[in-house]
Amino acid sequence: MRLDEKILDYIKRIGPSTPIEVAQRVGSDSLIVAAILVDAASQHRIKRSKRKAGGSHRYYYYEEQLKMLQKRINSVLQPPDKQMIQKVLNEKVLSELNLQPQEVSILSGLEDLITGFTFEHENRIVRGWCSPNINEEKARETILKKIKPAEPEVKAEEPKAKAEVKEPEIKKKSPEEKEKRGSGAPGQRGAEKGKRESPKKEEKESEEDLKEQIRREILEEIKGSFVDNIMQKLEKHNIDIKDQREIKKGKEYELVISVPTNLGSQKYLVRVFSAGKKKVGAKDIYSLGMEAVSKKIPAIAVSSSGFAKTAVKKWKEELQDIMMLMTEDDLAED
Repeated sequence: MRLDEKILDYIKRIGPSTPIEVAQRVGSDSLIVAAILVDAASQHRIKRSKRKAGGSHRYYYYEEQLKMLQKRINSVLQPPDKQMIQKVLNEKVLSELNLQPQEVSILSGLEDLITGFTFEHENRIVRGWCSPNINEEKARETILKKIKPAEPEVKAEEPKAKAEVKEPEIKKKSPEEKEKRGSGAPGQRGAEKGKRESPKKEEKESEEDLKEQIRREILEEIKGSFVDNIMQKLEKHNIDIKDQREIKKGKEYELVISVPTNLGSQKYLVRVFSAGKKKVGAKDIYSLGMEAVSKKIPAIAVSSSGFAKTAVKKWKEELQDIMMLMTEDDLAED
C-alpha cells in the first residue's frame, strides 16, 4: 500500500487526526504526512478543521466524521468559546463589523461548530458567522439588512410657478480658439513642470539603489553572501544538496536538500530569500507552500531579513503543517 493510501486509510478508520498523530501510526515523518494531507484536502478528498489541536489542524472525512470532530472540539472548549457560541445562537447572524478583535479571533476557531461566511460591504470583503441551521445566502441577506443605514425620507416639494426666462445664446468657439486658449492652461503647465522634475527624482532613486548595491557587495566580500553561508552550514551537517537554482538574481534561490534521519533520507524544498532589508511577504510564503504541496515534500523558508506580519499570519493559518520558517538568527552557531 502506498504511503498516501495508508495515511487516508488510517483517518478513515480512526477519525479526525493531526499530522503528528498519523505520522506516529504509519511510521513516517510528520512533515511528509502533512504535505500529503494538505494535498488531499486541496483535492477535496478530505477536509481540514478550522480549529487546531496542539498547534496542528485535524483532517477528517466530511460529512461522516464531522460529528466526531465536533464532539472532540466541544470537550475542550473554554468559557469564552462557549459564550461566543451562545451569542451566535441568540443573535442568529453576526459580522466582524460589530465585534471586538478578540471575539473575531475566537469565532474563527469555532467554524467547525458554527457557519462562517463572507460578504461584500463598502468595496471590501467582510467576515460573518451564523447559526448552523441558517443558509449562508439567507445569512448574507440578513446581515446586510442589519448594517444598511435607513434611507432618509425626502419630502416632495410642491411645484412653484416659474417665470419664463429666455436663456442667453452661447456662442460656440471654433476649434482654433479652443486650442489657442488651452495652450497656456495651468494644468498643462503643471504637467510640463512634473515632466521636467521627474528625471531628477528618477536619478536620485537610481543613485540610492546603486549605493545599496555597493553596500551589499562590500558586506558580501567581508563575510560572504547569505546563500554561501547557508551552503556552508548544510555541508557542515552532512546535508546533501540535490538541486539548486536562482529564481531572482541575487535575491531568491531554491534548493532541494536531502536530510539523513533514522527512517532514511528526507527531502526538503528550501527557498532562500536574500533581499536586503525587505522582509518576506505573504505572497512569497504562499507560493512556496503551493509548490511544496505539488511536489509532495515539506518546505523550509529561510530569510536574511525576517518575515512580514502578513507572511507569519498566512503561515500560521494555512501552511504551518508543511513548512518551517527560519531566519539568520536561527542558523547562527551556538
